[in-house]
Formats: sequence, structure tokens, C-alpha cells
Amino acid sequence: MDLSHTNPQDIEQDPSEQPTRSGDTTWHSVPGIDVRPPGSDVSEDESAALICPAFAENSGVRMAYLQAAIANVFMHASVINATSILNTMLNILDAAGTLPFHP
Repeated sequence: MDLSHTNPQDIEQDPSEQPTRSGDTTWHSVPGIDVRPPGSDVSEDESAALICPAFAENSGVRMAYLQAAIANVFMHASVINATSILNTMLNILDAAGTLPFHP
């Protein structure tokens, strides 16, 4: 049977090719999945409380802490060396005039 020029909707399926249902299977609909971004159902006033305080920091301060943590965890820097890296980064931000009053 040549199906090259046949519309797929016009093809009748052979009943033997259809999946069979076993008697012990109960079919039910699945409820819809909530795909809204987290916090989208919260008002502007309440959303400030959902943000981690670290994310409210200046991006340069966050990067300084991240660099110190990466040095400590992945480069096996001691706590003293990681603290020195953090202090150096914060001093650079202070010299650039972008360090907040309470980093």
C-alpha cells in the first residue's frame, strides 16, 4: 500500500494496532501544572521580603564574596587567605567609590 500521497488523517488504523487497555488500569485526567514564576502572585510590597538580603547588595560586593568563596572551596585557599581576598576586593570597591556604607 502506497501512503506517500495520502493525508495522515484519512488513514484508518487497524484495530489490532491500537494499544490495549488492561482491566486493572484506571485512567484519570492530570491537573494543570502551575508554570508561573515564583513570587508572581505576590504584591510589590510583599516581594521585598522574599528576596534574600545578599541579592539586595551591590553587585560588586556580591562578586567579592563570591571570589573569596570560590578561592576557599575550589582553590583550597585557607580561611585567612580567603578573608584577605575578600578584604582586598572590598578595598578596591572602596577606592572606586562604589562600596556601600554597610557591605
